[in-house]
Amino acid sequence: MKLNSILVLQNKIDLVKEVQAKEQYQQIIDFVKGTNAEDAPIIQISALFKYNIEVIFEYIIRKIPVPLRDFTSKPRLI
Repeated sequence: MKLNSILVLQNKIDLVKEVQAKEQYQQIIDFVKGTNAEDAPIIQISALFKYNIEVIFEYIIRKIPVPLRDFTSKPRLI
């Protein structure tokens, strides 16, 4: 499957110190190197405290295109 729009989320940053969060950020960069996600943005979030959740929404709204849909053809399961 070819994914064109990828967003990487680094969750639970509220549970680690800033230094550790930066180390994990670098580990994520190293992990996705050479994959489709290599150029994807990495957003640090805390789902529990809703930190940077609005950044995710903005990215999805502005950067990820809505797929074309054919409402006249029969529905099918993918």
